[in-house]
Amino acid sequence: MTLLDVSARVVDSAATVAVDRGLRGYDAVHLASAALLRGSDVAFVSGDRALLRAVGEEGFITVDSSGGGR
Repeated sequence: MTLLDVSARVVDSAATVAVDRGLRGYDAVHLASAALLRGSDVAFVSGDRALLRAVGEEGFITVDSSGGGR
């Protein structure tokens, strides 16, 4: 696991992602942080379909943990 500080760069990127992808604040921070690690193997595990859709559109591997794809 890699931990990243929430830097000004992440916050600025998250603000853009929130508007462009219609994400809530923390979801946008997660996506913006992952974008900094784009060269690494990054997979998103979430039950939030809006977040999974947004990160999938950005080219990341997604795993739906909701158990039913509702």
